[in-house]
Amino acid sequence: MESVMAWLTHLNSNHSLGYAILTVTTMSGLGLVVGGLIEFIFWALGIRYGKIDIEP
Repeated sequence: MESVMAWLTHLNSNHSLGYAILTVTTMSGLGLVVGGLIEFIFWALGIRYGKIDIEP
Protein backbone atom coordinates (compact mmCIF):
# COMPACT_ATOMS: atom_id res chain seq x y z
CA MET A 1 0.00 0.00 0.00
CA GLU A 2 2.85 2.34 0.73
CA SER A 3 4.26 1.86 -2.76
CA VAL A 4 0.87 2.79 -4.26
CA MET A 5 0.73 5.93 -2.12
CA ALA A 6 4.31 6.81 -3.09
CA TRP A 7 3.46 6.30 -6.77
CA LEU A 8 0.36 8.51 -6.48
CA THR A 9 2.35 11.20 -4.68
CA HIS A 10 5.02 11.09 -7.37
CA LEU A 11 2.37 11.19 -10.10
CA ASN A 12 0.68 14.17 -8.48
CA SER A 13 3.95 16.05 -8.08
CA ASN A 14 5.47 15.39 -11.50
CA HIS A 15 2.64 14.53 -13.90
CA SER A 16 -0.39 16.65 -13.12
CA LEU A 17 -2.25 15.70 -16.30
CA GLY A 18 -1.74 11.98 -15.69
CA TYR A 19 -2.93 12.38 -12.11
CA ALA A 20 -6.01 14.28 -13.30
CA ILE A 21 -6.86 11.61 -15.87
CA LEU A 22 -6.40 8.87 -13.26
CA THR A 23 -8.62 10.74 -10.79
CA VAL A 24 -11.42 11.34 -13.28
CA THR A 25 -11.30 7.75 -14.50
CA THR A 26 -11.35 6.37 -10.95
CA MET A 27 -14.26 8.58 -9.86
CA SER A 28 -16.35 7.79 -12.92
CA GLY A 29 -15.66 4.08 -12.48
CA LEU A 30 -16.76 4.23 -8.86
CA GLY A 31 -19.90 6.10 -9.93
CA LEU A 32 -20.72 3.34 -12.41
CA VAL A 33 -20.20 0.65 -9.79
CA VAL A 34 -22.38 2.43 -7.19
CA GLY A 35 -25.08 3.14 -9.78
CA GLY A 36 -25.09 -0.47 -10.94
CA LEU A 37 -25.27 -1.71 -7.37
CA ILE A 38 -28.25 0.55 -6.63
CA GLU A 39 -29.99 -0.61 -9.82
CA PHE A 40 -29.47 -4.23 -8.78
CA ILE A 41 -30.75 -3.63 -5.25
CA PHE A 42 -33.87 -1.86 -6.55
CA TRP A 43 -34.46 -4.70 -9.03
CA ALA A 44 -34.00 -7.36 -6.33
CA LEU A 45 -36.42 -5.58 -3.99
CA GLY A 46 -38.94 -5.00 -6.77
CA ILE A 47 -38.82 -1.24 -6.41
CA ARG A 48 -40.06 0.52 -9.51
CA TYR A 49 -38.94 4.06 -10.09
CA GLY A 50 -39.05 6.48 -12.94
CA LYS A 51 -41.55 8.87 -14.33
CA ILE A 52 -44.69 9.30 -12.23
CA ASP A 53 -47.99 9.53 -14.11
CA ILE A 54 -50.23 12.20 -12.64
CA GLU A 55 -53.90 12.07 -13.55
CA PRO A 56 -55.34 15.53 -14.34
